[in-house]
Amino acid sequence: MADITPDIIEKEQSRLSHFIKEQSPSARAAPPFWIDGPRDGEESTICTRSSAGDQSNCLKLRLASTKLFSEMQKRGFVCLLPQDTDRTEMECSKVE
Repeated sequence: MADITPDIIEKEQSRLSHFIKEQSPSARAAPPFWIDGPRDGEESTICTRSSAGDQSNCLKLRLASTKLFSEMQKRGFVCLLPQDTDRTEMECSKVE
């Protein structure tokens, strides 16, 4: 995979912002998001889930999961790590 340049990071940050806005009817009604990606990988995925609990809409980003975690925090989300250290997904909820 090609190196992730600052331009790519900026583009992916923009895509993330658009996805969050698209999934949130209002800033106060942001749904929980789930983020996941391989450890030490260069890509990760962010998803929303329907009330039934299945994944309803996802976006794959060329951002490491640690970078995506940081970007979610910058946008006012708190992300919870799983108790099982073998799992990599995190749930992120908007802090009011």
